Amino acid sequence: MAREKDKERFEKGDKMIEFGRVWRIFEVERREGRRILFFRPFFKTTDREITGSIPEKNVRMAGMRRPSSKERIKELLGKLAKEKGEEREMGKIEAESVLKENDLKRTIWLLQVLKREKKRSPEEFHKKRAVFERAMNSLHEETAASFNFSLKKAQGKVEEAWTER
Repeated sequence: MAREKDKERFEKGDKMIEFGRVWRIFEVERREGRRILFFRPFFKTTDREITGSIPEKNVRMAGMRRPSSKERIKELLGKLAKEKGEEREMGKIEAESVLKENDLKRTIWLLQVLKREKKRSPEEFHKKRAVFERAMNSLHEETAASFNFSLKKAQGKVEEAWTER
């Protein structure tokens, strides 16, 4: 039980993932006995002036999480390279819904499905291109944050995984 509690405890400088974006906690404040986390985007590609705050006890309920470990990302990138994804149609709303789950494994599955759809039906894929790009950006950000890479280096690592088929 103590380990579970430590896993949910965040400190200044920690990273969190919310809807595929990486955030860094820049302040932890106590208010009325509760810890409040203040965070901003981790990467400079976004408006660094955006900030947010959340009571620490609400992090999990809000769907936020810690970045995946290097080992987990290596494993998932390996699957990206080896598995082809399902042969199926997916509507734009369903694709956006999968992306909102904030689950890296499901994001990679979504990328695989959409990539197959792009090859099979480019005109249908065009409607979901923005979702595909958000999913790729999410994968790039989380890879970069977990490995302490630049976004450019993470993009290269992901591209390398795509082409290893």
